[in-house]
Amino acid sequence: MQFKAKLFEERTIFAVKLLESRHADAISQSDLQRAIADMRDKSYHGFVILLNIINAVPKPLQRLKRVTFFMPGDRQLSAVSSLTRDSLQDFILRHSILSGFTLDELRHLPNGTLIPSGSPRRMISITNSMGSEVLLNGARITTPDVCRGPNIRCHGISSQIEYSDAVDYPRASNITARTH
Repeated sequence: MQFKAKLFEERTIFAVKLLESRHADAISQSDLQRAIADMRDKSYHGFVILLNIINAVPKPLQRLKRVTFFMPGDRQLSAVSSLTRDSLQDFILRHSILSGFTLDELRHLPNGTLIPSGSPRRMISITNSMGSEVLLNGARITTPDVCRGPNIRCHGISSQIEYSDAVDYPRASNITARTH
């Protein structure tokens, strides 16, 4: 019975966070610049460059209300051979969730929870190991809570997030956590 109550609480927190992200103000330039400064402080220079390139075009990031970025390190980014100017926005969106999550909040999601990424038809599976480790489609969070602003959260990850197939998923209001 206690397990069911805990699972209900975790699902409720997840649903509330998704609803909050729909009603939040759009990301401002000052929010983005604060997050970029936090990323630079933790040596995520490559990801900063990608965000700056995207931010120079017709403001796709300003349409977002809340976001969590998952940032591969500079070494991992340099190994991505398929990254072109045209695929840049999709790369950033595949490495994001359109809601703000701290590491602690991600840890409280049930193992196997599926969350839509910022890229259409791409889901991120959250795996919580016995310790404090959190995996996103197999990529481990290595530097948690780099950005902790009200609208932008970000975490360093061990590798780029890989997806096996695109999936159809219901609208955010219908999403529920899936457990194993």
